[in-house]
Amino acid sequence: MTIRPIRDEDLDAVLAILQENKQMVDGVDYTRWSHPTLVAVHDGRVVGILQALLGMPYAVMTEFSIAREFQGKQAGVRLLEHMETALRLAGVSAYVAYVSDTNDHAADLFERWGGMPTGTGRGYVRRFT
Repeated sequence: MTIRPIRDEDLDAVLAILQENKQMVDGVDYTRWSHPTLVAVHDGRVVGILQALLGMPYAVMTEFSIAREFQGKQAGVRLLEHMETALRLAGVSAYVAYVSDTNDHAADLFERWGGMPTGTGRGYVRRFT
């Protein structure tokens, strides 16, 4: 499995992964990505995505999604390893990640990875029309 920056030709695979995991918000354009956005590729197929929004004092992890058949098979770990390296190189010293109540895979991974719960919280999306 390789980890690399997202490319235009990855769009269909990324959309399929986000849709499979019910991580798309109606009306949001998922055709353009900021950086850093990384994908996990297995045998030429995109099987995961992780995006971070850079900020100081911390970055925010967004769009962390793994194709179901590859969950629990190190794709998430590899994406986190590479993203943490990119964030450290950018001077970021911490990141926050919000995980939905139903995403036990991601929650378990962040906890095993040393993430500390922030307490209760909810995420909100506001679309600009």
